[in-house]
Amino acid sequence: MQSVITILLTITIFNSSTIYAHSQSLIPVKTNKPAVDGPGEKMALTSLIKLRCKRYMGPSRSQCKSVINKLMKVMDFKITTIPNEEEGKWKMKGFFFIAFKEKLIKLLNLPTITLYLDTLDGFISNLSFGGDSDFNLWDFTLKFFKNDKVKANMVLAVLFQDTTYAQSHIEYIYKFKIDGNKYFRKSLETLPLILNNIAELQERDGFNYNKYFFPKEIIDANINSSMYHFYVPRYLSYALQKQGLNSFQSSWGPFFLTLTYEMITISSDKKNIIFDPARLDPEKHQYKLKDIYSAYLATFKEENKFKLKSYDKFTNSFAVSLQEGVSSLFPQ
Repeated sequence: MQSVITILLTITIFNSSTIYAHSQSLIPVKTNKPAVDGPGEKMALTSLIKLRCKRYMGPSRSQCKSVINKLMKVMDFKITTIPNEEEGKWKMKGFFFIAFKEKLIKLLNLPTITLYLDTLDGFISNLSFGGDSDFNLWDFTLKFFKNDKVKANMVLAVLFQDTTYAQSHIEYIYKFKIDGNKYFRKSLETLPLILNNIAELQERDGFNYNKYFFPKEIIDANINSSMYHFYVPRYLSYALQKQGLNSFQSSWGPFFLTLTYEMITISSDKKNIIFDPARLDPEKHQYKLKDIYSAYLATFKEENKFKLKSYDKFTNSFAVSLQEGVSSLFPQ
């Protein structure tokens, strides 16, 4: 099984072309490798997430794998790999994915999204110019979509899936020359401006990013300023609940998606595609732990009947071992 996974991911890696370095400020990196869209990408990532289900979920591994199948149907993604070339030898540095391709195009064609972005642009511009504001992105979006939590989460997950300067989902539209109606074109002008301002605010010293861009109940949480590590998992969790999963099961897919991503990109060593480190050191792996914790806060809801762990308790269990960390979240 492991050889099959390696082959599938290798095919994906060597046939990808939209490449970006994954950091707080993504920088475009050109490659000569031709782009190929096909089932291999989905099969590879599905297999890698299921591998973590098998490794960490004990008696629930079969149920977990079933959840992953449902997850992949919702995601509608394109994998984008990140190379790390040294002395002519290709090494995998990591990857991320452009998610919800159909939803992205559909949303940008809607007049309500054009109005939403035009209104939002004013608030973000005010923040960018140093204006004092009680604006909060989640509160604003929830109110705009008439308190529909699922729709509000979907809009944030799709439109703000890459809030770095790279704007990979916008680049995807331009790269493949996707066009739409007049609302699509207007939104495609406004959204990159908003994303640029958000990227600048992310890097601004002394700016309280979480206060303005995350739900108020987690603004003091010890997480990174990466919206996609919160809103994408939370929307996926809601989407899985709509397919009949309970709130606890719906957390499995988004959480293991995040865990798999973080483990694969933990170093440039290709063995991390398959093998995870035994433990995560709270200092050495702080950035990774914050992203995993963000997905945990996004997907574990009150209905789970488990009290949310503090960041320290969360990281302490992962410091013992990954098995201990995951087991403490999903008791069998």
